[in-house]
Amino acid sequence: METLYPSYCEKFGWMLDENALRSMKTANAAKLAELDAKIKDAEENLGDVEVRDAMLLKAEFFAGMADRERALAAFEACEQKTVAIGQKMEMVFSVMRLHIFHDDWAAVKAQVAKLKAFLEQPGGADWERKNRLKVYEGAYQMMVRDFAGAAANFLSSIATFTSYEVMDYNTFIQRTVFLGLHELDRA
Repeated sequence: METLYPSYCEKFGWMLDENALRSMKTANAAKLAELDAKIKDAEENLGDVEVRDAMLLKAEFFAGMADRERALAAFEACEQKTVAIGQKMEMVFSVMRLHIFHDDWAAVKAQVAKLKAFLEQPGGADWERKNRLKVYEGAYQMMVRDFAGAAANFLSSIATFTSYEVMDYNTFIQRTVFLGLHELDRA
């Protein structure tokens, strides 16, 4: 969390611990060097699948650091190496989580549209990803106050909820009930 720590210190009035920041930077630099070496090794000695996997690890590392710019660039580079629609969709879900974390709802909307386009392609439409998309889209709709759309998406995902990376099941049910109370007919 090297990228967030200084801004959180400023935001909350915390005293910046230079030693902690330096140790975060050192640990991140070491991990980044390890990932770069893995990519280089894959490019020289292995195939395209291994190169893509190593690039994805680097993108996920940046996402875990909450370094949005570098994560987006790394996911874009990884997408260029990816052939399978399912793998591309998983990367879009990762990018959406990054945008949700940073409260960039316009970017989430664009990613939802991208996922819907992938679902239309051959090999893209499986029930698990469709249901995950409904939860992500419902979360987006809830934030932009499209409560009717959010309620419809959440209600259709109750039986097959698997999006624990967005919210836990109890929170999902609670939000579904609140949205249903607000939007559904009394009967």
